[in-house]
Amino acid sequence: MIRRERDLMMRWIQTLTAALDRIMHGRNDDNTENSEKELEKAYTEFFGKDRAYFRGDWEPEKEFGKDEEGFLKAEYMAKLLLADADAQTGTDKEKELLEKAESLLLFLEQESGVASFERMGLLASIGRRLGRK
Repeated sequence: MIRRERDLMMRWIQTLTAALDRIMHGRNDDNTENSEKELEKAYTEFFGKDRAYFRGDWEPEKEFGKDEEGFLKAEYMAKLLLADADAQTGTDKEKELLEKAESLLLFLEQESGVASFERMGLLASIGRRLGRK
Protein backbone atom coordinates (compact mmCIF):
# COMPACT_ATOMS: atom_id res chain seq x y z
CA MET A 1 0.00 0.00 0.00
CA ILE A 2 2.77 2.45 0.88
CA ARG A 3 4.56 1.72 -2.41
CA ARG A 4 1.36 2.42 -4.35
CA GLU A 5 0.85 5.74 -2.55
CA ARG A 6 4.45 6.72 -3.23
CA ASP A 7 4.06 5.78 -6.91
CA LEU A 8 0.91 7.89 -7.15
CA MET A 9 2.70 10.83 -5.52
CA MET A 10 5.63 10.50 -7.94
CA ARG A 11 3.22 10.47 -10.90
CA TRP A 12 1.48 13.55 -9.44
CA ILE A 13 4.86 15.33 -9.14
CA GLN A 14 5.86 14.45 -12.72
CA THR A 15 2.54 15.59 -14.12
CA LEU A 16 2.55 18.86 -12.16
CA THR A 17 6.18 19.54 -13.13
CA ALA A 18 5.23 19.06 -16.79
CA ALA A 19 2.29 21.45 -16.33
CA LEU A 20 4.56 24.08 -14.75
CA ASP A 21 6.95 23.68 -17.67
CA ARG A 22 4.09 24.20 -20.16
CA ILE A 23 3.00 27.31 -18.25
CA MET A 24 6.50 28.78 -18.30
CA HIS A 25 7.06 27.79 -21.94
CA GLY A 26 3.76 29.37 -22.96
CA ARG A 27 4.70 32.57 -21.16
CA ASN A 28 8.06 32.71 -22.92
CA ASP A 29 6.35 32.28 -26.29
CA ASP A 30 4.06 35.24 -25.53
CA ASN A 31 1.10 32.87 -25.58
CA THR A 32 -0.49 34.38 -22.49
CA GLU A 33 -3.98 33.06 -23.19
CA ASN A 34 -2.74 29.46 -23.22
CA SER A 35 -0.59 30.13 -20.14
CA GLU A 36 -3.61 31.49 -18.27
CA LYS A 37 -5.64 28.39 -19.17
CA GLU A 38 -2.80 26.12 -18.04
CA LEU A 39 -2.57 28.00 -14.72
CA GLU A 40 -6.29 27.63 -14.07
CA LYS A 41 -6.17 23.96 -15.02
CA ALA A 42 -3.16 23.32 -12.75
CA TYR A 43 -4.85 24.80 -9.68
CA THR A 44 -8.01 22.78 -10.24
CA GLU A 45 -6.48 19.53 -11.43
CA PHE A 46 -3.65 19.27 -8.91
CA PHE A 47 -5.04 21.02 -5.85
CA GLY A 48 -8.79 20.49 -6.25
CA LYS A 49 -9.80 24.12 -6.03
CA ASP A 50 -9.91 26.93 -8.53
CA ARG A 51 -7.34 29.66 -9.00
CA ALA A 52 -9.49 32.26 -7.23
CA TYR A 53 -9.51 30.18 -4.05
CA PHE A 54 -5.71 30.13 -3.81
CA ARG A 55 -5.57 33.83 -4.61
CA GLY A 56 -7.76 34.47 -1.57
CA ASP A 57 -7.15 33.88 2.12
CA TRP A 58 -6.29 30.34 3.15
CA GLU A 59 -4.01 28.71 5.69
CA PRO A 60 -1.27 26.35 4.51
CA GLU A 61 -1.47 24.18 7.62
CA LYS A 62 -5.19 23.57 7.15
CA GLU A 63 -4.89 23.15 3.39
CA PHE A 64 -1.93 20.78 3.26
CA GLY A 65 -1.33 19.46 6.77
CA LYS A 66 2.00 18.78 8.42
CA ASP A 67 3.01 15.43 6.96
CA GLU A 68 5.43 14.52 4.19
CA GLU A 69 2.77 14.54 1.48
CA GLY A 70 1.37 17.87 2.71
CA PHE A 71 4.81 19.47 2.71
CA LEU A 72 5.44 18.23 -0.83
CA LYS A 73 2.11 19.62 -2.04
CA ALA A 74 2.81 22.92 -0.28
CA GLU A 75 6.17 23.19 -2.04
CA TYR A 76 4.59 22.65 -5.43
CA MET A 77 1.82 25.11 -4.60
CA ALA A 78 4.52 27.71 -3.90
CA LYS A 79 6.03 26.99 -7.33
CA LEU A 80 2.61 27.32 -8.96
CA LEU A 81 2.04 30.64 -7.16
CA LEU A 82 5.43 31.82 -8.47
CA ALA A 83 4.49 30.82 -12.02
CA ASP A 84 1.21 32.68 -11.57
CA ALA A 85 3.12 35.73 -10.28
CA ASP A 86 5.35 35.57 -13.37
CA ALA A 87 2.22 35.72 -15.54
CA GLN A 88 1.10 38.85 -13.63
CA THR A 89 4.37 40.79 -13.91
CA GLY A 90 4.02 44.48 -13.17
CA THR A 91 0.66 44.25 -11.40
CA ASP A 92 -0.50 44.41 -7.80
CA LYS A 93 -1.54 40.77 -8.17
CA GLU A 94 2.12 39.85 -8.82
CA LYS A 95 3.13 41.25 -5.43
CA GLU A 96 0.25 39.49 -3.68
CA LEU A 97 1.13 36.13 -5.29
CA LEU A 98 4.82 36.56 -4.44
CA GLU A 99 3.90 37.25 -0.82
CA LYS A 100 1.68 34.13 -0.72
CA ALA A 101 4.48 31.99 -2.17
CA GLU A 102 6.92 33.49 0.31
CA SER A 103 4.67 32.75 3.28
CA LEU A 104 4.17 29.20 2.06
CA LEU A 105 7.93 28.66 1.70
CA LEU A 106 8.50 30.13 5.18
CA PHE A 107 5.84 27.76 6.52
CA LEU A 108 7.79 24.88 4.98
CA GLU A 109 11.08 26.13 6.44
CA GLN A 110 9.58 26.32 9.92
CA GLU A 111 7.41 23.22 9.95
CA SER A 112 9.00 20.60 7.70
CA GLY A 113 12.20 20.19 9.69
CA VAL A 114 14.13 19.97 6.42
CA ALA A 115 16.51 22.64 5.19
CA SER A 116 16.42 23.19 1.44
CA PHE A 117 18.87 25.16 -0.69
CA GLU A 118 16.25 25.37 -3.44
CA ARG A 119 13.75 26.82 -0.99
CA MET A 120 16.29 29.34 0.31
CA GLY A 121 17.05 30.34 -3.30
CA LEU A 122 13.37 30.83 -4.05
CA LEU A 123 12.96 32.93 -0.90
CA ALA A 124 15.94 35.09 -1.90
CA SER A 125 14.54 35.52 -5.41
CA ILE A 126 11.13 36.51 -4.05
CA GLY A 127 12.78 39.00 -1.68
CA ARG A 128 14.60 40.63 -4.62
CA ARG A 129 11.41 40.79 -6.68
CA LEU A 130 9.62 42.44 -3.76
CA GLY A 131 12.40 45.02 -3.51
CA ARG A 132 14.13 43.62 -0.45
CA LYS A 133 17.84 42.89 -0.21
